Amino acid sequence: MPRHLYLPAAAVLIFAIAGCHGPAPHITVPPTPTSAPMFASDEEALAAAEAAYGAYLAVSDAISSEGGANPERLRDFVTDEELVQSSARFEEFELTGNRTQGASTFDTLLLQRYDDDGITVYLCLDVTDVRVFDAGGVDITPPDRSNRIPLEVSFGAQGNDLQLSGSQVWAEVSYCAD
Repeated sequence: MPRHLYLPAAAVLIFAIAGCHGPAPHITVPPTPTSAPMFASDEEALAAAEAAYGAYLAVSDAISSEGGANPERLRDFVTDEELVQSSARFEEFELTGNRTQGASTFDTLLLQRYDDDGITVYLCLDVTDVRVFDAGGVDITPPDRSNRIPLEVSFGAQGNDLQLSGSQVWAEVSYCAD
């Protein structure tokens, strides 16, 4: 090959290699998304728990007053696991024919903890105005029933809503005034 052909071929090869090794690319890492906390304050968390429990209690009272029928109405207010447990309790009402009359209330709401996963509160459930009747309409409310019950209630976060995930009697300290 004549010498004058080497020079243009070498130049093309150098430019081709140089084109493959341009400046190092500038990689921009997108910022890590930051999510705002579910609640801006203790007061906001407590208000959300109060609203969620009030809604749950209204539906629960309606189901028990109708003899335990259609407990799936709680679906929007409780977690899936709690729905299974609540349904089992209401099934007992259906089997026995029992029903309630009157509305439950609650007060003395105290915040135990909250985070992005949910809230736990202490509250005092008041069933003073709730009576239990059997299938024959006889009042079978236990005469020695405790009408004010201290509970520890937990809610799980479901999007921007709270769903009841558990409720248990809190026997360690009674914050329910009679």
